Parts: sequence; C-alpha cells; structure tokens
Amino acid sequence: MNKKTTVRKKPTQFDVARMAGVSQTTVSLVLNNPETASVPPETRGKVQEAIRSLGYLPNNAARVLRTSRPYTLACVIPMITNPFYPTFVSGIQEEAEAGGYEVITYNTHNSAEKEKQILNHLQQGRVDGVVGVFFHANVRDMMPLFEQNIPVTRLEVRKHSTGSLPLDNIFVDNTAAAREATAYLVRRGCKRIAMVTGFFGPREARREGYLQALAEAGEAY
Repeated sequence: MNKKTTVRKKPTQFDVARMAGVSQTTVSLVLNNPETASVPPETRGKVQEAIRSLGYLPNNAARVLRTSRPYTLACVIPMITNPFYPTFVSGIQEEAEAGGYEVITYNTHNSAEKEKQILNHLQQGRVDGVVGVFFHANVRDMMPLFEQNIPVTRLEVRKHSTGSLPLDNIFVDNTAAAREATAYLVRRGCKRIAMVTGFFGPREARREGYLQALAEAGEAY
C-alpha cells in the first residue's frame, strides 16, 4: 500500500496578514521597506513576529525583478572557527530575515587581501548593505560602496568618527572590559595574572586594559 505524502503548504503573505491582523498591503510594506515610517513600530513588530512564527519566506526572485534590489546583506567576519562569530552571524541573520533580507556570510581568514577581494566583489551591486568586522580595510577602501549608496556597519575595536558617511560603528570598549576583568581577578586575590591575546583585532586594546589594571593594583603586580 502506498503511503500518502502530505505536502505542507508554504505560508503566504495572506497567512502573515491574517496572523498579524493587518492587511496584505501592510505586510508588503514591511517586507519591502522594513523601516518605513508609514507602518507604526507596534504593527511592524506584529508582522515580523508572524513572519517568524509561520516561517514565511518571500519570493525574492520576484521582488528583485520588481524593485531592482537584491534584498541581500553581506556579513563579513575574520574567522568562522572563532566561537564569537557564529553567534554574531546568527543575530544578523535573525534580524535580516525578519525584515525580508537574505544574508551572505564571507570569511576573510584574517587576510588583508581577502578583505580587499570581498569589498571589490560587493561593489558590483550584489548587496543592499554590509555588516562586519574588518581588521585591515579602512574607510578609504569602502568609498566605492558609499558612492553606490551601500551602507556599512562595522564592529570596531575602538571608537571612530564617521562624519556624514553612510557608515555606522558598533564600538566595544575592549580596554575597559579587559581592565575590569583583570581588576576582578586582583580583587579575588590572584597574584600571577597572565594575558592571552590573538594576533589581530582587539589585542592591543585588551592588553592596554590589562596593564592599566595591574598598574592600579600597585607594586605587588
């Protein structure tokens, strides 16, 4: 006897609209313009929650033809084997997918040449925006992206001023974090405190915080 296979129907915009209690037009506005001011934040949140709950996936091919936009974000990371970055990528994917965007992840392997190659590739209009960690590329290297109105968000080691460029820096105060972590060990009575760093990124900032804490602790360290 042949077993009957049940094919699960893919959720549609209509399903999303019904779950969120809004019109299909509102769902379309949220999908095509995630930050549009014409949809109140509370309503936009309901739509995005319905999208997540139903597992709705928009027809990107149709959207690309209709809008001439790829609806894709690039996530650039230095090393996927570093335990920090899978979580970093996962968070970006969750927010991007809720807004109707796909994410392409690029692994630079801490290579300056690889960062350059990726930036050159992204200049071909393949993405709507870039989020990532760049240990070698600077603002000058990203100018071709800005000239094409492709915004960039960087996770930075230190605070930087970006002026009027379409560039946002997410700043983690690595010096303060390392200083506090070292000071905690000092308060616990530890006397021989080692500092282990990598070869790139926040190494110097963290080392600076470590040395500051030891200096503040006095001659015993």
